[in-house]
Amino acid sequence: MATLVFDIGGTKTRAGLFDCSQSSLIRSVCGATPNHLDFPGSVVRGIVRASWSSLMHRLAGEIVEGPAVTEINIAFAGPIDPSGNVLAAPTIWGTRLTGHIG
Repeated sequence: MATLVFDIGGTKTRAGLFDCSQSSLIRSVCGATPNHLDFPGSVVRGIVRASWSSLMHRLAGEIVEGPAVTEINIAFAGPIDPSGNVLAAPTIWGTRLTGHIG
């Protein structure tokens, strides 16, 4: 069994399949992180959907074969509150974030 991991960065989003029992990366892929420059008329929630739904689903589909995943972990390089809500991501959302994304 493996863990599906995502690293959401300001320019790239990486997905990997990690074997915890052997502490090794089985395979990985990456794609460009959608951002406010790609969607100039979108509200923050539209960028979130584009990034965290469509892109992550596509990347996972490229590396996961069958029901091999036991958990999913996400790394996000930005400030979050104690509940895990994203507070800012200037390279992704620019200055359009008002409040948190939960």
